[in-house]
Amino acid sequence: MIKKFFLSSLACAVVDAIPNAIITPLFYYDFLKNNSGLTPELWEKVQRSAAETEVVPVLLSLLLIGCLTTLVIYWTKAKTFMDGFKYSFIFSVLMMGVVNLGLLGTTHYWSYISAITDIFVAATTFAIGGGVAALIMGRENKTK
Repeated sequence: MIKKFFLSSLACAVVDAIPNAIITPLFYYDFLKNNSGLTPELWEKVQRSAAETEVVPVLLSLLLIGCLTTLVIYWTKAKTFMDGFKYSFIFSVLMMGVVNLGLLGTTHYWSYISAITDIFVAATTFAIGGGVAALIMGRENKTK
């Protein structure tokens, strides 16, 4: 069980990273910048560029979301990609909603458009990882 959990968490983290690594440089960074609650000048001071990204915290964050998503999959007993996707999506909307709407209410970083869009973009990418985690966690032991 521990081996499956670790493998699922790692796979989920990798799967979550892939769409974000694709969409962020292509268009999502610009979308957030143009729809932020910050001026473009202030955005550039606050937001790190891709080249300035601190890799260790990002990797740790991905591993934690992989573990958290896998825990949701374990608790819900999801065994199929679609069940994992569904439960992870619901969980991620709630989790990201708490974070983004809290920041929307207390900072100038988000606008309503960017905060709400980010909730659903993050939830979708996390849900894909949750689907993969469900496939791994749901596999029957072949020795049975």
